[in-house]
Amino acid sequence: MTDEIRRLGQTGNVYVTYAAAKAYAQEYDLEIEPARRELTAHLVMASQPESERGREGPQEVWRRRNKAAGIDITARVVREGPLAVVVAINVRDHVTTERGPAYWRNRERRRNRDR
Repeated sequence: MTDEIRRLGQTGNVYVTYAAAKAYAQEYDLEIEPARRELTAHLVMASQPESERGREGPQEVWRRRNKAAGIDITARVVREGPLAVVVAINVRDHVTTERGPAYWRNRERRRNRDR
């Protein structure tokens, strides 16, 4: 029997709070609303880490890695009826051993941020 991976978008409507959108916007130098839309698009495909599955508590942890985009997002989600409310995120560069387009894009972003 195979366990199918459950995606955040399958559990309800994903709503990204201002705080989460602001954190993403700061990381990628975007305005709030474009950051909210982009983050929502990424998190719809987020999966729950095995260590978090079936855990009881007020918040759930979901994670989205995308090698092509070079991102690794961990989101804290609270359930409010049919909504999956993203209250906080942590964004990291998706580190790969390959030096593809995402590596170079993130390298330039890191350089600009450190100046």
